[in-house]
Amino acid sequence: MSISVQDIAGIERSLGEIKDAKVSYEGVANGALAARLAMRDLRQLSSTLAKITLVANRTAASLNIGDVFRFSWPELRIEQLILRVAQISYGTLADGRVRITCVEDVFGLPDAVYLAPAESGWVDPRQAPIAANFVSLSELPYWTIVHEMTGESAAAQAEIDPNGGFLSVSAVRPSDAAINYAVLTRQGSAAFEKIGVGDFIPSCVLANDIGQTETVLNVLYGVDLDLVTLNTYAQVGSELVAVKAINVAAGTVTVDRGVLDTVPAKHSAGARLYFIEGGQFYNTSQYLNGETVQTKVLPVTGMGVLAEASAPTISYTFAKRQMRPYPPGKFRVNNLDYSVSYITGEVTVSWAHRSRVLQTAYLVTQGESNIGPEPGTTYTVRIYGEAGTLRHTETGLTGTSWTYPMATEIAESGLNRPNEKLTVKVEAVRDGYTSWQAQQIDIPECRGYGMFYGASYGE
Repeated sequence: MSISVQDIAGIERSLGEIKDAKVSYEGVANGALAARLAMRDLRQLSSTLAKITLVANRTAASLNIGDVFRFSWPELRIEQLILRVAQISYGTLADGRVRITCVEDVFGLPDAVYLAPAESGWVDPRQAPIAANFVSLSELPYWTIVHEMTGESAAAQAEIDPNGGFLSVSAVRPSDAAINYAVLTRQGSAAFEKIGVGDFIPSCVLANDIGQTETVLNVLYGVDLDLVTLNTYAQVGSELVAVKAINVAAGTVTVDRGVLDTVPAKHSAGARLYFIEGGQFYNTSQYLNGETVQTKVLPVTGMGVLAEASAPTISYTFAKRQMRPYPPGKFRVNNLDYSVSYITGEVTVSWAHRSRVLQTAYLVTQGESNIGPEPGTTYTVRIYGEAGTLRHTETGLTGTSWTYPMATEIAESGLNRPNEKLTVKVEAVRDGYTSWQAQQIDIPECRGYGMFYGASYGE
């Protein structure tokens, strides 16, 4: 805020010469007070002050330096001149007269100011809280439970119910004013109860569609990307990815696809990437398989907490995620990965073992060789025909490959010929638990036998 005052008469007396001075009033936030201070200083700078030395009787002994008093001298036509004591001598025992040196007072603040103070440029940075539009709920994966709750202690892990899970809440900052958020939960029709306070996580969205193999993702609308920690996992859709690099200026995020208990999947432009690990909210309350918890996220700003009624309710049903075996890795069909455009001949599926209990040191990539598996792990292969109908299921496999004989495919296709396209899925099974996700490869074209078996054999 700035205020300007002028002594117009003084400018006229000096034939238009202007002498300016700038004064800063630190800590003054009120325009009216600033104007009074400016007028006071203007009077000091532009006035010729009267200086008087007075000799008075003992009545004046009550004055002190800095005091003001009225002074009148009719012979000189001085009436009610306000003087301020600059120096004072109280006399002696032999001479009790009081000697006062004083000056005309221009140091007090004027009562009236003929000036409209300028409007303040200050804007209150506080904002009312608004709802968080982007919230992700899930169960904590086994990796996070080991890293942040139990460690490698078998005793601590044994205390977790095998049918239990822990709620994970991740929310994106809805406005720059949002500080953190309160988490409320309930089951059934009970009242919502606050279970803790969470911090917002970084996030962005995909700029374009991606398949199962892209690792450099073009992203838009980043929020708090400077807070991302590399070599942690993020979530896009239901897939977890390992964050390897971020270039905010270029708008790219480099990742390893399908880590932990997830597999690479296709995602559409606009899918949101949540940088979850290290920032998600969770507590130690366990929810059993099949239980549904309802959650509200209430952002907090300097003006308070979002009203409970203004926050949407988000539900999540638990499904024993942390106990399930990891899906196999290094998934191939006829030695081709997810980017396969066609195959020739019969289908041979291959994969690599994975083990959740052995994969706690780093985020294992899809392309790595065998790790594990957990004791008792088997694999189930499912083949879907060209119409998307399940045609074959192979269970109880303990190795890392399986071949779908051509004769079997023809017999099961329902077409009296091989399928023109196929989808192959493989999942892991252990102790009755099925992997959280299944590997999947879509084969757009199966060559070598033609539309009708034998009609264009060898195409």
